[in-house]
Amino acid sequence: MDNATLGRQLLKYRKLNHYTQKEVGKYLNIQRQTYSNYERGIRMPDLKTLSSLAALYRISLDDLLLTDTLKDSSSADFYHEGVVSASNSRILLTGTEAKLIMDYRSLSPELQETAVLHMKFLKSQTENP
Repeated sequence: MDNATLGRQLLKYRKLNHYTQKEVGKYLNIQRQTYSNYERGIRMPDLKTLSSLAALYRISLDDLLLTDTLKDSSSADFYHEGVVSASNSRILLTGTEAKLIMDYRSLSPELQETAVLHMKFLKSQTENP
């Protein structure tokens, strides 16, 4: 991946998470200008920084490094099954479930709240047919 493409990915995920460059720089313990250079494709972050950014945005390194042209983000096949920790238990996610979570995370807080209400409604419909 070239610097410019990575920069676009960094910008996309920063905007999706409603962070400023200053906030991301502070999280990474670097100057805002240094982070700006990553987004503008002037500099390439090291692997430790990329891992920290993926953790900040709650995404995998693949999601950060692979653009939509390299993956079909509308295809659940791209998202691999995985195990996540939740309340000291482990849950196996299908590709479709992982994509649903990623889509949810890309929503604004207001739309996330609406999505939760829809899920509660759908769940109530299956419990009380």
